[in-house]
Amino acid sequence: MNCTKFSTVRILHFVCLSLLFISAGCTKNYEEINTDPTRLTSLSNEDIKGLFTRAEYMAMYSGDGSAEYQYAQGFFADLYAQYSAITATFDPTDRYNITQEWIQEQWIGTFRAMAPLVSIIKQTVNEDQKALNAIARIWKVWTVHRATDYYGPFPYTYIGYDSTVIPYDRQEDIYMDLFKELRESTADLQANLSQPAYGEADVIFGGDNEKWLKFANTLRLRLAMRISYVLPDMAKEEAEAAVAGGTMAELSDDAYLQSDGINYNGYLRQSGWNEFRMSQTMESLLVGYEDPRLPKFWQPAVNTGEYKGVRNGMNVAEIVDAENEPDNTSGPSDYLLPENMSTTPSTVMYTAEAYFLKAEGALNGWAMGGTPKELYETGIEIVFAGKVVRQQFGGTDTNNIPGMKQLVRGHAQQVIVQASTLVSRSQHEHRRVAVFDA
Repeated sequence: MNCTKFSTVRILHFVCLSLLFISAGCTKNYEEINTDPTRLTSLSNEDIKGLFTRAEYMAMYSGDGSAEYQYAQGFFADLYAQYSAITATFDPTDRYNITQEWIQEQWIGTFRAMAPLVSIIKQTVNEDQKALNAIARIWKVWTVHRATDYYGPFPYTYIGYDSTVIPYDRQEDIYMDLFKELRESTADLQANLSQPAYGEADVIFGGDNEKWLKFANTLRLRLAMRISYVLPDMAKEEAEAAVAGGTMAELSDDAYLQSDGINYNGYLRQSGWNEFRMSQTMESLLVGYEDPRLPKFWQPAVNTGEYKGVRNGMNVAEIVDAENEPDNTSGPSDYLLPENMSTTPSTVMYTAEAYFLKAEGALNGWAMGGTPKELYETGIEIVFAGKVVRQQFGGTDTNNIPGMKQLVRGHAQQVIVQASTLVSRSQHEHRRVAVFDA
């Protein structure tokens, strides 16, 4: 009896000691054992800067040797805005026959850009990283707003979460969060303008925090205008706050993504494939208004020496008709051909857009810092000073530009039309007004 009791005590004692040693052994190296050596768990500021550079390029479909820009924008946004028309018989997109392989490129590109941005935002939690965090959140808004205006509902909230099931968000909910992100990020950036951020790794503004702040406020104004038909009160509030915070105002505020031998201008790359021409809509606007930038965008037809657009939505028989052949229609100007794709930056946003948006807001009775006429005319003048006078006419006096008088006039609809045509090569204007159900 005593032997049995003694044996039981010894066994229990041995088991307890074994469990203690096992527990101690596991706990000692737990963190090391459970850390994936192939994944980054923390990022240095230099790592963060490198990730941000990639996020900037990825969001603009730049690099990697593929036709990202053409698939994501050239075959869709540029066509449906009628900047151009398809003249390639293999492409049915201009007839609203959607090719899934192509239309998904905007979707894929968004997630490619969001991956580094999510990492940056999660890692930049210290007080001395406020500017890094704020600018990453601003670029996140820019990246996502294009995607939701393409597709509507979008799996936004849980981007970056480790899950195989990601729910879609309503577009209205996405917009509400984008406004929240802009309010918070601009407040943080305003409070930390002198804090070092991305420096030369920022291939848009070169590390200029003040320009990022103006860009963010202009983006906020753009989003406000896009909800003005469905949520007019909120649109007014957001727009007036954006203008009060300071929008892009000078030519030097223009946002350009720098090109190089690896990351190039996608629009110029696709222009060499001879698959699109100036649309008849663009011909009507540019020729009809005697727009002096016409030769900067398009060249006359080889056979006639005249500017001729092509109708959108042509069937194959119409595309191959003699009058629509490449030599009888207007293709991209020499300035916009592939030989310049490594030296010509991609336009993210023009300062002129801020003035056109404010002119449109002023027509709605919002406090935009000027009258519709003043803001509208300033927008036209600043676009011409940057893109025509400086590059083509070699001067700075916009009053003597041929066609200027025809442009400086108008009402609400003309403000919208001119805003669209004057910033048409900006690689961003996917849709002017959001149409989600409010």
